[in-house]
Amino acid sequence: MTSIGLKGGGPTYDIMFENIKNFFELTKESRITLRVNVGPDNYDAIYKLVDALEILPKDRLRIYFRWIFQGGETEKEIHREVMNFRGENSYEKLAKFYYYASQKGFETFLPILSNPIYCEYDCESSILIGPKGEVFPCTVAVNEGNEFGKVTNNGIEYDKTKYLLWYKHDAFQDEECKKCELLPQCFGGCRNAIVNSGVRGCPEEKTALESFARLWYFTKDMERKLKAVKKDENIKV
Repeated sequence: MTSIGLKGGGPTYDIMFENIKNFFELTKESRITLRVNVGPDNYDAIYKLVDALEILPKDRLRIYFRWIFQGGETEKEIHREVMNFRGENSYEKLAKFYYYASQKGFETFLPILSNPIYCEYDCESSILIGPKGEVFPCTVAVNEGNEFGKVTNNGIEYDKTKYLLWYKHDAFQDEECKKCELLPQCFGGCRNAIVNSGVRGCPEEKTALESFARLWYFTKDMERKLKAVKKDENIKV
């Protein structure tokens, strides 16, 4: 398994995996939340990746899986390939990895149930700073024109008009959102989608609510059972 991410096109998997191992060896309590991006090229290797992670301390690692998605205008072809691969049962094709990881004893991370936010943008302390000091709202909205501030000698200076535009949409005032069974868990979905395209960026879980509920129950039930086993082992010791 390799991922192409270096400037020269070299593999990054071994480097990243070794860095994660070193992190756990050099720390005692710190935890890692690992996002696994899934697409046509690595879909069949995800089980193998989860198996490889078993050498890491499971009590300090949690995993979640997300489809690769378009992060800019230059990746439209990649976006089309992923969407075609996902098909109509997109959620179920991803959910099976949660089941597998949970059965292996890993804590899984279901984002819209684990935090009172949709993504990092909803955190007041979260911003993305570009190489030239540009300030972007989130890791998706890094296209030219999306910057809504810049880093200066006096701190961060915001373009107030652009800044307020990102806060304009309120799911709790949106008639369609108020009818949705996922509100308030989704917080209105992807803000980048509504700001830049006018389309609600609803989370994928909305397309398969019953499957999502079953997965949530299964993963939490597995976590409770694992905790009970560990508690029993500690008592015996």
